[in-house]
Amino acid sequence: MAAAPDDAIAFHGALTRSQFALVQRLLLPWWGAMWVTSVWVLLAVVMYQVLGDANPAAQLQPGVTLTPLTWAILTVVGLVVSPLTWVTVLTLAIMWAITAFGRRRQWRDAENTHHVITGSIGAAGLAWNTAMTTANFPWPKLTHMRQHPDMLLIFYSRRCAFYLPKAFFASEAAWHDANALALQHCLAKPIR
Repeated sequence: MAAAPDDAIAFHGALTRSQFALVQRLLLPWWGAMWVTSVWVLLAVVMYQVLGDANPAAQLQPGVTLTPLTWAILTVVGLVVSPLTWVTVLTLAIMWAITAFGRRRQWRDAENTHHVITGSIGAAGLAWNTAMTTANFPWPKLTHMRQHPDMLLIFYSRRCAFYLPKAFFASEAAWHDANALALQHCLAKPIR
């Protein structure tokens, strides 16, 4: 492992499970989050049932008028007893369970392959060292960054990034300096 240049800010540490989960969340686009998908699916089902023929209020005889409260009660009862609602909720619950299982497997895989990470960030770029690899990336090869109060992601391609948790830095000043360097050299992406 090469020594860090004098102006570089050193970092070292091992990723924890909560830090791994944060990295995974920050790597996804906002619309890729599971809760966003769930909201869209539920909204589509509700709109179909409220505006479509599945709404009990829509199945009344022509000329029958309902008060807004009666219409709302019939609509809610229709949503609750509808098989489509229950199938949708069950499908979403299964999707959430599969996603949680997949995240646990990803963590186990990451835990087995990633150990202590050392490196430095400075005017020349980013140095990243693990037991398996050593990489030196000058700033022009790093495409953009994403900041979070506890994590800094520096991307070298669209969905691939080096992760620098705040805990990897020796002091608060080193953490702020690393963020300032990344912000100076990379295009910042807002956090969600």
